[in-house]
Amino acid sequence: MEVAKNILMKKYIFHLLLSVSVIILLNTFAFWAEGLAYYSRLFFFGLIGVTFLTMIVYKTNYNQIQPFISYFIIIFYLASWYFVLCIWTVIPTIFFMLFVFPLFFQSIKSSNKALKYLIACVLSIFITLLIPKEIFTVIPEKQNLNFGNIKIMISIFLIFGVIFYYNSKIIKIHDLPSGQNEIDSELNNANANRELSNDIDIKDNETYHILYNNIINYFNKETPWKDPDFSIQDLASQLNTNSTYISRSVNYHSGMNFKTLVNKYRVEFVKEELLSDQIKKRYTLFYIYTSAGFRHQSTFNKAFKQIENMTPSEYMVMLNAKILGHTQNSNT
Repeated sequence: MEVAKNILMKKYIFHLLLSVSVIILLNTFAFWAEGLAYYSRLFFFGLIGVTFLTMIVYKTNYNQIQPFISYFIIIFYLASWYFVLCIWTVIPTIFFMLFVFPLFFQSIKSSNKALKYLIACVLSIFITLLIPKEIFTVIPEKQNLNFGNIKIMISIFLIFGVIFYYNSKIIKIHDLPSGQNEIDSELNNANANRELSNDIDIKDNETYHILYNNIINYFNKETPWKDPDFSIQDLASQLNTNSTYISRSVNYHSGMNFKTLVNKYRVEFVKEELLSDQIKKRYTLFYIYTSAGFRHQSTFNKAFKQIENMTPSEYMVMLNAKILGHTQNSNT
């Protein structure tokens, strides 16, 4: 679930910044056409900054940008509030722009921050109404109010659309059963690895080869995959690297994504336990696959079928037939 969520969050932030870039670009031209040179220049410099941030998000993974999100949001909020102070007397619909921020945090399941920004919005509006309008108002009163309101409403609808779209996807991830989250995570990992293959050209094969050997040695020695909550971030922490390098290394050397590699180790463990347990019959299948790191039978069945091209039941029938044949041959 964690990997799938991180991939989704990176796309969310990227598309949100991309939407903001489009809005700023359109408003830059609009202000220039209206003869408002101050705002045209202001928005142009803002466009450069947001474009730079968008490229950073595109080139990095979510874990790298996550610590800075709150700081970026504060800067964006203060810039938006300044914009509100300058034009609210002419275009009052601009107040709606402030409510993008609590809605964003609510969409990523950060209720505390959403509440804080909602309070900040109310206080900002209250303070704005108290400040004499002559101090900040830059746009002349004679400007076309309908055109200004239309620009603001289009901008708000665009941003709200992105937020609501990704909010629905985030809700789906949180509402799915844990087992289904693991399945979806596998699919997202596969997509992520394809993206990585397109984004980079692995030049230093030796470095990735060493990292892959370290991964395999760690898997064989420490068996971390027996922990149902074991994630790529846990492995990155243990090997003093990051999840991006691990994904690249695993994909490059094994042709699998990280989750599939983990499940392969788990399935091999199950097969070994089933073989050794055929005579003594000490354990149930449930005990064996949970000991291997699978939390749910549905996830275990899907992973087993994906790796062995047969269901666990079919494998056990085949295994029993082999053992029976071997026993008969030994007796004769």
